[in-house]
Amino acid sequence: RTPIAAMQRWGFLNLRGTADEEGSIDLAEDQLLIGRTSKCKIRYADTTVSSVHAKLSFARETGEVWLEDCSVNGTWLGARRIGKGKVVRLHDGDIFSLLRSDSGSPPPQYSYS
Repeated sequence: RTPIAAMQRWGFLNLRGTADEEGSIDLAEDQLLIGRTSKCKIRYADTTVSSVHAKLSFARETGEVWLEDCSVNGTWLGARRIGKGKVVRLHDGDIFSLLRSDSGSPPPQYSYS
């Protein structure tokens, strides 16, 4: 693959969920954090979401996208729990969620494209 120049968009995250949450986020930076702290680009107030719950990383040299589970409560790729400290490669169309829903309400879910 050809390396992608700095700050050029390399993908999208599409938020899947309730109507007021649905939206799309352009991915251009090499790293995107999801969690509760101010350093996270996508932030949640829900205390079941970790301070830094998940990290998306982009390797410009190869064009690969990686998802790291940084949480205690879990990050899921499809139906599979990733596991704290573990990293998985994302592919176009992959769907990941921040939590597993036991309450009947859907957890925050994202699709990568």
